Amino acid sequence: MAEKILIADDHDEMRQLIVEVLESQGYVVRQATDTQGVLEEVARERPDLLILDVNMPGGGGVQALRSIRRNPELEGMRVLLLSGSVNMSTDWSAQVGADAHLPKPCPIDDLNSTVRSLLAT
Repeated sequence: MAEKILIADDHDEMRQLIVEVLESQGYVVRQATDTQGVLEEVARERPDLLILDVNMPGGGGVQALRSIRRNPELEGMRVLLLSGSVNMSTDWSAQVGADAHLPKPCPIDDLNSTVRSLLAT
């Protein structure tokens, strides 16, 4: 069974590029464009991995991530944070509850290797 990934990003071109890359690797990919959409999609069908843009309408990725981490039913869900405007460090991303982070845009090879790594754990 193919692993499910939810990509949440309000930038259509970036989201579509990531969707294409992940689908070409055989993943089942769903999409959201804002914080509320993320929470609805996660509640509807828990993804194996959430790729979450830090800056989105409706509160942002960090707010969505904090809500997810407070929900015991979602314990252990892997989350990759992406940001084109926030200078993220490993310590910061771990503090907000992410399992990994990448700058946006990021090289496709980095995205693929990070996704594989997160799904393997």
